[in-house]
Amino acid sequence: MVKRFIRTGFPSPWFASALLLLARVCIGLMFLTHGMQKWLAYGEMSSNFPDPLHVGSAGSLILVIIAEVVCSFFFIFGLLYRIV
Repeated sequence: MVKRFIRTGFPSPWFASALLLLARVCIGLMFLTHGMQKWLAYGEMSSNFPDPLHVGSAGSLILVIIAEVVCSFFFIFGLLYRIV
């Protein structure tokens, strides 16, 4: 019988779940802080924000803020995870 010297996979399912939770929370917090910076600087950014969707600069900024803040909360808490 040949022994495996290189173990594939995670040591335990609990460890894998904890690692994925930690990654999800860290990435979600990074997105959240990025969205909060835009939200707090809305007045300065609303006039010159790029408008790729042709809904106006302020409208594009509002959509980006909603996507980055609301979806970050969903991402952190695991709500509608695959959609977010």
